[in-house]
Amino acid sequence: MTVRSPAPARRTAPFAGGVTIAVALATTVLAAPATGAIPNDAPGGALPFESVTAENGTVAARQRVVTFEGAGPDAAPRCLGPHSFQRTAWLLVPAAEATRRIRVEAAPRDASTAVPDLAAYVQPDGRRGWTGEPTTCAGRETAGDGSRGDEAAAVTAVVAPRRAVLIQVGWRAGDGSEPVVATLATDVVPTLAAPRGAELAGPPKLRVGRPSAVALRGATLASGDPAQPACLSQAAVWRQVRLRRKGHYALAAAGDATTLTAFKSRPTGDGALACASDADGPLVGTTVRTRRNRVVWLRVGVDAPESASPAAVLVRGPFASARKARKALPATRSRAARIFRKATR
Repeated sequence: MTVRSPAPARRTAPFAGGVTIAVALATTVLAAPATGAIPNDAPGGALPFESVTAENGTVAARQRVVTFEGAGPDAAPRCLGPHSFQRTAWLLVPAAEATRRIRVEAAPRDASTAVPDLAAYVQPDGRRGWTGEPTTCAGRETAGDGSRGDEAAAVTAVVAPRRAVLIQVGWRAGDGSEPVVATLATDVVPTLAAPRGAELAGPPKLRVGRPSAVALRGATLASGDPAQPACLSQAAVWRQVRLRRKGHYALAAAGDATTLTAFKSRPTGDGALACASDADGPLVGTTVRTRRNRVVWLRVGVDAPESASPAAVLVRGPFASARKARKALPATRSRAARIFRKATR
């Protein structure tokens, strides 16, 4: 399925595998001062999630109720468009020595059909407070129609050891400022050697017309990976391809890849040319249009990097029109699939 990436002015899956807990949380509400912003209105004041208990004892998930009275917008990029994150609060998932799958859900505490904005910023190794680029984000664009009761936004990221994660929760312009329940669930996953292209710096190069095997096992979401709400993935690896001739190109990935996103320059959230997900099957494909001699960055997303097989990625073109590039996608997908099958024998 091809999805054209949204293009917000600066710079969006329901909660998968998380735990929703109905408990009394009055003691965890962050009391807003009589005047001024809430304590965690800025990243530097991010507060931790707290343990919660149920009738049968302490549960694994952690929660925090955040309030927004007196809160304002941040200087951080708004990955859901210019009207998102108008009032924000920040939470912190501390660093750990293990690789983890971090799942955060944000839902209104009271009866509301509005969906909160939610973003996660994976921090560089040993650092805290970096908000240069949201790593993954979700909101009403990904959670569905709140009038049907699907009012929770959720993000999931596989995070390498010694990486903290800042969580930004917010309401957009026109929404109320009611409290939001943020729920955190974490699972330890095997710590594996990072595949080539795990970081943005110096990804391997692809050649047009030549399929390439791409290792996905051991991938994580790294600091600086730009969020693409239309094509969410829990981990990713990077490749580059130089498109020397202007025109339209067909891009395809086969194997355990779940998303494929193309960026027109060093990746930022508002620099995506197009993206695609595997919602309609095991192969992922999309098309891009580019000028002559442009370097395109490709992000290959994966949701189970602890057990993923390699993917195969193929770029073909140029084609004279978008229609011809789209027509070439099935053959591009099939050829990538043949390479994938050969790589996994």
